Amino acid sequence: MCDTKGREKYAFLPIDSYEELRETYASFGIKFAASSLLQKNQQLLALGIHSVAGETCGIASGVYSQKEKRFLILGLHIRREDRSKELVRAVLRELLGRARQQFHPDRYEWVYKQKEEGRDPRLSLVKGLDLPWLSPAVRRRAGALMKLDTAILQESGSKMRHNRSYWSPEHVASLGYAFLPWETCGEEIKGKIRAMLALPEENTEGLSPFVGDEYDLDTSFVLAHEDSVCGWVICAKFNDGVEIRRWYIVRDARRNRAGQFLGAYMLQVIQERYKAVYFKVLEHSKSMLRFAKGYLGGAIVEEIPLYRLEMKESG
Repeated sequence: MCDTKGREKYAFLPIDSYEELRETYASFGIKFAASSLLQKNQQLLALGIHSVAGETCGIASGVYSQKEKRFLILGLHIRREDRSKELVRAVLRELLGRARQQFHPDRYEWVYKQKEEGRDPRLSLVKGLDLPWLSPAVRRRAGALMKLDTAILQESGSKMRHNRSYWSPEHVASLGYAFLPWETCGEEIKGKIRAMLALPEENTEGLSPFVGDEYDLDTSFVLAHEDSVCGWVICAKFNDGVEIRRWYIVRDARRNRAGQFLGAYMLQVIQERYKAVYFKVLEHSKSMLRFAKGYLGGAIVEEIPLYRLEMKESG
């Protein structure tokens, strides 16, 4: 129980299932596929925020990665009538404190979009936590959320090659490739993907296509060649378009232009259906940054910076 204003008290209760987590977010009008960010050796921690009257007035969640010994804050939402700086800080203290007791992380992170360069509310909040066991937060540039205008993408598609006949599904099919809607992929295909995700030579961390129940039917598919899986794209509806959530080409398929087939088809499908497409480019992903700026640069209409707050266990 937390007293934040001298008269109102709030309780922080654990959320024990993905279904309860989704339902809680849905009650605030927020879509959240809880399993989408979980990979092997990751665990979820979520808290419901409840008023003294028993009403659910907020939710906070994070995920612990055992491999990296890192706790990542995923989401924090408090309904407007209950929102205050004191309560937000109390929730963060509770979430990080429970993560420390349950997982013993070496570090804690929070990745977020921040349009304004100067004022950073999240950094300000974290600085006021006053937790003696937590080091001061360091803010770093993590990447950017790119927005592409699909009208520009379609208009310049021939110049950028993805609208040329060479990349058409018919030509790709003549080479033995097929685009399989994710919705219709059965256990045989999914079993091959699961086996591939476990291979050490495949760098698939954070790129698993198994993203829960939140994906766009029209723009989520697998590229196959005869009996092999070559890659996949999973998108979800976002603002006025879709966000590319997962995009991966299997290592052995990269030599045979499978990545170009998959990318061209993805762009064709998206530009026919939506006004915009969004995707994240992380700072360490130099190849993705080159692709975004070089191949898609003319269609990029907005670039929203992504930042990461980093804190360490200090004692």
